[in-house]
Amino acid sequence: MKVEVIKFGSEKCAPCKVMSKIFSDVEGITHVDILNDRETAKKYNVRRVPTLVFLKDDKEVERITGVISLHTYNTILNKIKIN
Repeated sequence: MKVEVIKFGSEKCAPCKVMSKIFSDVEGITHVDILNDRETAKKYNVRRVPTLVFLKDDKEVERITGVISLHTYNTILNKIKIN
C-alpha cells in the first residue's frame, strides 16, 4: 500500500501561505504550484486552492479544499492507512 499526498497551491494565495506554514515540517507531501504546473492541476481537476489530494495505490481516495489543521490532516491520513 502506497499513500501519497499532493498539496496544490499558489504563491499568490493567502490561504496557501497559511497551509505552507502549517505543513512546513511534514515530510512526504508533494507540493504543486498551480501557476507553474498547470498540467498536474488539470490532471487532478484542481479548481480551488489550497487543495490536498490523497492517493492510495495511485487512486484518489480523499480530497480536502481549504485550510485544515495538522490534526485533521493526520486523522485523514491514518484513516486512509487503516482502510
